[in-house]
Amino acid sequence: ASSSGAPSPPGSTSGISSVETSSSGVATPNKETCHHMITESLADSMSKLTLSAKMMNRDENSLDTIRKNPKSDLKDSKTIGVISNSFKLTSRNEKAVTIFQYDMAIRDITNNRDIESPSKSACKSAFEAFSFAEYVAFDGKKNVYSPRLLETGIVEFPFERKPFEAQLQGPTTKCSINDILDKIHTPNGIIRAEDISTLTILLNHSITRGGVYHRHRRGFLSWNEQGYALSEGLDVWPGFKFSIIATEGSDVVVRINKTFVPMVKKSSLLKFIFEGGNIRRQMATDEINKKSALLKRLKVVTVHNNRKYTLRGLSHETPATYVIPDSGITIEAYFKTTYDKVLKYPNLPCAKVDNRTLLPIELCDIAEIQPLEANLPPETQSQFITISKESPDYKLESVKKCRDILVDAVNPWLKDYYGLVLINSPPIVVNAKILSPPKLRNSSKNSTKLPVSNGSWRNGSIFNPSAIPSPSSGSGKVQLQMISLHAHLTVDKLKLMDTHIRNKAKNMGIKYPDKNVKYTYITKSNLDSQISKAMYSFVIMNNNKEYGEIKNAETVSSRIQCITAQVAEKISGDTPNQRIIENILYKYNMKISGYNWTVDLDTCQEILSLFTKFTMIMGADVTHLTEREDMPSLASVVGSYNKSATCFYSAVSPLFPESGKKSVEYISSIDSILRKFVSKKSGIPSNIIYLRDGVSRGQFENTAMKELALMKSVCPETKFAVIICTKLHDQRFVKQRGNGYDNLDPGTVVDENVVDANYFNFYLCSHASTQGTSVPCHYYVLYDDFNISATAWQTYCFYLCHSYGIVSKSVSYPAPVYYAHNACSSARERFLAGYKDTVWDEIDEAELPSAEEIAAKIHPYQNCYH
Repeated sequence: ASSSGAPSPPGSTSGISSVETSSSGVATPNKETCHHMITESLADSMSKLTLSAKMMNRDENSLDTIRKNPKSDLKDSKTIGVISNSFKLTSRNEKAVTIFQYDMAIRDITNNRDIESPSKSACKSAFEAFSFAEYVAFDGKKNVYSPRLLETGIVEFPFERKPFEAQLQGPTTKCSINDILDKIHTPNGIIRAEDISTLTILLNHSITRGGVYHRHRRGFLSWNEQGYALSEGLDVWPGFKFSIIATEGSDVVVRINKTFVPMVKKSSLLKFIFEGGNIRRQMATDEINKKSALLKRLKVVTVHNNRKYTLRGLSHETPATYVIPDSGITIEAYFKTTYDKVLKYPNLPCAKVDNRTLLPIELCDIAEIQPLEANLPPETQSQFITISKESPDYKLESVKKCRDILVDAVNPWLKDYYGLVLINSPPIVVNAKILSPPKLRNSSKNSTKLPVSNGSWRNGSIFNPSAIPSPSSGSGKVQLQMISLHAHLTVDKLKLMDTHIRNKAKNMGIKYPDKNVKYTYITKSNLDSQISKAMYSFVIMNNNKEYGEIKNAETVSSRIQCITAQVAEKISGDTPNQRIIENILYKYNMKISGYNWTVDLDTCQEILSLFTKFTMIMGADVTHLTEREDMPSLASVVGSYNKSATCFYSAVSPLFPESGKKSVEYISSIDSILRKFVSKKSGIPSNIIYLRDGVSRGQFENTAMKELALMKSVCPETKFAVIICTKLHDQRFVKQRGNGYDNLDPGTVVDENVVDANYFNFYLCSHASTQGTSVPCHYYVLYDDFNISATAWQTYCFYLCHSYGIVSKSVSYPAPVYYAHNACSSARERFLAGYKDTVWDEIDEAELPSAEEIAAKIHPYQNCYH
């Protein structure tokens, strides 16, 4: 789709009695028929998933059974041994012990109701109320484990100044340590997910019970270990985490990784907010919003009455101005009359706590050393990455040390009560293969192929250059303008930068205007009116914080490409950085619907055969705005529309969470999005390959497979493949180089020993890592109508990592997933910038923006390049 004059979305289908066919040939069902179609599609998808289980030697009646993972063909690939951070679970049992599992339920006595999802604090209080013996283990939620029978019953306990009761029921199940270990050590034995869960909970409990290590999410921190200083009044503390994984061949491995967690030190809240510096009498709105986001969920204790609260952020109200409802006096006056406290800083914002109570920040102390629960600001995030990155040499040694800590921490308690002893074992060495890189073409006029070396290539020309549309006569618009918001980037520098870009564009064969160009320096207040004066604008912004505000001025007919002032300085002098200019032009060409190179599929015939018919490659991702139940998540979906799968439509849709939930992962609008894509293309794809990011292993059936069912309701005759791509995992690999270790080469695939045997899955390192230890992408082929081989899927995923048209190097994700992620990020920034002075926690539900308002604000154009 071009940047102007793009096809509009199809019209509304309301009022259609049954199923109507649009001019593009797309069947559009009404609500009555849609439910039946989705139900049938979901059943068909789950049946296909079961069929895949049979094909992969899995027990089709249970997705919890562990069997062998399918292998790829290694005969045409270079192989190498790589070292993982996984260790075989080696153990011995010194006595026969039966483990009994009990359920614990919590009830609110005051309101006479069961608590379906109690907080961790409530669960901990309930467990402690039973005063169990030392040998009883707890998962922190509802499951209690014991090597002996327990007395069931009900106990009362106080929580948050209200009475609650906890009921212990069971035993619900029992298992034998001997049986679990026999399954682990028996070749091709079947291991239940419950067995893995039991072992994990026992190890978790044994680590924390001594008081040295404290649980943080899925990891463990020692309060005694020295941390590293970070800005914003934070420290970074090292820790470790582990997971027990059942792999092919019935091996069970312990995957161990070192972690780094931002920590908040015990201090006064004032000292934390001002980072120990001079305390000012007032704070600006932007500063309040920034600190408010950082303070969320921190535990504080009040100085005047020693009560503990959980912060919700900072209010824009101050003790001097806020009048307490029904009292008629300010917070400042209240503390003077009630507690005889004269506030030193009555004009600073108030702290918001649990039940929307406002407190003076000078009367709050940070209660204890605690992990930071909020996201780090961008500038602090870069410091955190620098501290936490570990080279391959250091990564392997730190993992071994974490393994030793784990074994030492768990063995005494496990041995005494459960007869189980963990034994140190070496890291697992895995046989990996290295795929050959694809051949790339940057010209449709000759057969010359671009050589790829270590994941990068030099691209001297462009395969399909596009051009900025000419403005209509009388519109007063120019084709291109260069706008500076930075005081030091003058008009003269803009002209010089434009000259460098034009010269490079000419060398690369890109169509770049050589006249009808405007140069101007303006302030942000004049941005909207200035943007409308050109078809395409390069905007030099002061920093990345301005991105969303600038992009909100963009329209379908007036596109914007942002460049930071720091980057602009490097290309506006006498000796500009040519590589930066090259990357700017790659994005420029794609934003106006050109594409820069294509990936040759001649060496991947199984995939190439699909493209004899119209094949759409789709990518999808979901991001979250806030943790409020009444705020949406944002879903982005892209779909290719040309034969080489290098040009994409895109759509962004707000997803509102169900009642009681704080976020959404399931893209419920995927059917309407696909219908729009198909309508634009004027034809239904014969094949669709759907690449999905942001789905955890436990969400496969309830997320990706539901989305597949919705897509099948739109394209019932289309063949599908569904592939999950994620880097949110703890698996790492290094290779040996001389006397040390190094990152994996691009194209390295691991599909045995440490992979999940429940699904067809593999790890692929497709990029050359520039810092720290590389993180491979984990792929799950959930669904496959094409019955394509493992090697073909691995190769195609690797090839897609070379088709990200903005940089001339392979990236860590397939390009469609990257484009969807970028669309999500851009939409999120646009949305938040549109409400930058809004404090969401203070908005009434009736004033919240509607889905239509959000959609109009976050994604006004048709293609996916931002």
